[in-house]
Amino acid sequence: MGESSAHLTLPELRAARLRYFTAGGTAPLDRVSLAVDAVIADAFDSRGPVIAISSDTSDVDAVSDNTAKKRIRSDFEDTTPRVILGESFDCPEEVIASLKTKNTACFPRVRSSAGKYIRFNCKIQGCSLSASGIRTSCSTINISKYCSGSCASTAAKTCDNCTDPPGVARCPNGHVFCDECFSHLVQTQCHGGNRAEFISAGSQLYCTYCDPKSAIDIKEYSRCLEQPVWSMYLSAITEAAVIAEQKRAQESSHKDQTIALIDDMITNKCPNVNCQVKFYDFSGCLALKCGRSESNVIGCGTEFCGYCSKICADETAVHEHLRSCVWNPRPHTVFPGKDFLVIKQQMNRERVWHHVVTQCSEKIPAIWSVIQESFPDLGITTEWLAQRQMWLDIVVEVQMEFSEFVASVPKYLRCVLELVDMGFGKSDSEDLIRVTLLNNGDLEKSVITLLQNNAAAAKRQ
Repeated sequence: MGESSAHLTLPELRAARLRYFTAGGTAPLDRVSLAVDAVIADAFDSRGPVIAISSDTSDVDAVSDNTAKKRIRSDFEDTTPRVILGESFDCPEEVIASLKTKNTACFPRVRSSAGKYIRFNCKIQGCSLSASGIRTSCSTINISKYCSGSCASTAAKTCDNCTDPPGVARCPNGHVFCDECFSHLVQTQCHGGNRAEFISAGSQLYCTYCDPKSAIDIKEYSRCLEQPVWSMYLSAITEAAVIAEQKRAQESSHKDQTIALIDDMITNKCPNVNCQVKFYDFSGCLALKCGRSESNVIGCGTEFCGYCSKICADETAVHEHLRSCVWNPRPHTVFPGKDFLVIKQQMNRERVWHHVVTQCSEKIPAIWSVIQESFPDLGITTEWLAQRQMWLDIVVEVQMEFSEFVASVPKYLRCVLELVDMGFGKSDSEDLIRVTLLNNGDLEKSVITLLQNNAAAAKRQ
């Protein structure tokens, strides 16, 4: 093949082909991409790891890979006693006819005919039949090596489709296809109108006789395919690789956008959309102001709540809001307690959950995996999500508006926890959640309802 030498495995060839076509035929000039055109055109006759060498056997010494040298030399040196098949033939068909007369159970075929050398083997996998020779002219082939075949008369099963021997390619359930029928099967599924389905199914070739479907390994029987069909298959898997890479890039982009959005959502910053300056800490009460000092040029002076970030008209209005803020666990107080960081984490978790449920429902559940991996401190675990789904189911059951539920989540959660402390049950009890929602988070009313329910249950017993 040409004048260069290269040791290319099948994965390397696929990678080269992918790079070559995605680069519009101008891939980087590395060892693989330089060889890709010639390799795909010539070397795929062997359908496996390829040693590409020049037509001069002296080039064996120029190959640096010792394993490659051994493989190349094995094609040109006699290591076992051989029988000369004949002096010369006019065409490959005459060689095949001669091989058939010596091995009536075998099915000889041209294995490789690229360049100066021509080789033959049997279509039946595992058969030892082989012959190799040199083209001395355009119409003369000299066979110098020959090894007898080992096929038994029952080695080949006839094709299930056309009953012609040999049947080589087969599905896991034993359905057999001759070369022509197997090529037709591959062409039908990976070309034309079925190409998109073939790619979306992971480039799987399915047996037409099996129900349910069984997959046939195309690579295992690739030597049975005609060259144009093999090229169709390579084109299909190349397209599949490109689509998969584009999908990975798109998913990566979506992941980066999600991470950036969530990170911005849980970062402390001024709630004024025209400001959005970030802050990391504060002292004093929870009535916050963006830019505390008059001489400080950073900040817009917006007054807002340190819990829920609600913007208020002035400092007095912020203090009034704080005393009744739904996130304030101690009404009528304006200073943060030791649980402030826990409450902020809970508030961020609820904010992220609400955004995903209302704005990104088409990305669920994949988006939760990204959030769990990127923001473990939020505590949005699988268990937490399952419990929140139970809350939503009960919200629907008691006919509460979703917006009403979201607005009062912390009040409902505190009511449930206080009921647990009183010994009415566990925090994941459906009865406690249902009673809390029916009584709009009012602890006193919830206790009365639970006592009445318990009394009614005892009376029935």
